[in-house]
Amino acid sequence: MINKIKVVFFNVAKKGFFHLLSANLVLQFAGFSSQFFIAGFLSSTDLGRIKIMQSIIQLMVVVAGIGLNSSVLKLCSEGRGEKDVNSIYFSGLIITFFSTLVFYLVLLEFAFYGAISSDDIINKVMCIFGLAIIPIALNNYHTSYYQALKKIKEIAKIQVTTKIITLIAIVLCTYYFYLFGFIFATLIGFVLTSTYFLLLSKKSFFCGYNNLRSIKALINYAKEHVYYAKYSTFANVSGQFSIVADIIFINYLVEDRSSIGQYAFALTLVLLLDLLLSTIQQISAPYFSSKENDRLAFLSSFKKYQNYLYIIVCLLPIIVFILFSYMVPHLFSGKYSLALQLLPILLLAWCLRALFALKGVAFWGGGFVRVSSLLGVVNMVISIPLLYIGAHNGIFGVAFAKFLATLIAYTTVSVTFYFTYYKSNLDHAN
Repeated sequence: MINKIKVVFFNVAKKGFFHLLSANLVLQFAGFSSQFFIAGFLSSTDLGRIKIMQSIIQLMVVVAGIGLNSSVLKLCSEGRGEKDVNSIYFSGLIITFFSTLVFYLVLLEFAFYGAISSDDIINKVMCIFGLAIIPIALNNYHTSYYQALKKIKEIAKIQVTTKIITLIAIVLCTYYFYLFGFIFATLIGFVLTSTYFLLLSKKSFFCGYNNLRSIKALINYAKEHVYYAKYSTFANVSGQFSIVADIIFINYLVEDRSSIGQYAFALTLVLLLDLLLSTIQQISAPYFSSKENDRLAFLSSFKKYQNYLYIIVCLLPIIVFILFSYMVPHLFSGKYSLALQLLPILLLAWCLRALFALKGVAFWGGGFVRVSSLLGVVNMVISIPLLYIGAHNGIFGVAFAKFLATLIAYTTVSVTFYFTYYKSNLDHAN
């Protein structure tokens, strides 16, 4: 048994799991810490504004990225030659930049007419904060590119270095300049990360540029991106929408802006739980893709990573609930007592989301792109009326609606996964 544990330990270490885990630990802790600290500096209303703007930008990034972070992950992890990989990288990067620029201009138009929020301050500030769409999309694209190449250590190094600098800037700027300080420091942090990625990728960039000097060559590689991106766009948008939809509906339908801040703080506490979940998803994606044609090896790999998730779901939410139930009242003197009442509902919703998150990655890595996209759209359509009704009943209504929508999504994904993989294997064996 000890020897088996050693083998597993060294295998995951070799794949970069612990490098990425430590990087994600710093990232999640930095992201959580910045939100946790600024919760003490800002009013609950301003905290709610930040969460609303972050949610809108997260959704816009996925839409503006048009699925290219998924396509570059898929295409560059297929064992192609270096010339092809560089060409795929460069073509997707160029398209990502121009696409995000267009969507930022669209966001400006919405902000100008006051259509982003019922809060005038959010509409005004988003003209600046919305610029983050461009560097975030580029960062996501580069992260997927290095995942495909299995260069996990490079991702970890960049993320840790830039996030620590950003964390310090956010805390200091928010302390002295409040909401506007947070926006400025956050934007600078995203630009810093994007610059670091571009410098590291300059060889791939110039090689790709030399390979694609003609428009025809660029179009040919763009077509390869489009094949996967057209499906992943729906999957990514629906997936991201399911994460931020509660905030989107709250933004328009809940009049008590202070209660929105309470809900936002509860979501901040849940943020820590995404640490190991995102690590396992990032590590597993290229390995699922590389085993697409070997169903038994694919399912074996899936079971291994899914077992990690079971451990996380059983232990981590309980620890988080006990920890913050003790810490928050002492640190904030009852300022966020309502957030603690919301926390158990949001933790249960997270548990369900964690249990089917890896199945979505497995659909993509196994080549079932259309299935993944269709599931995402179906679950999004189901969640919209639930969250709409929930938002009319305040933040507790939204929390319960989020849990119910996640439960339905868990059911549809799990049933589809069974019939796609296990049931088809049994029928084939018979």
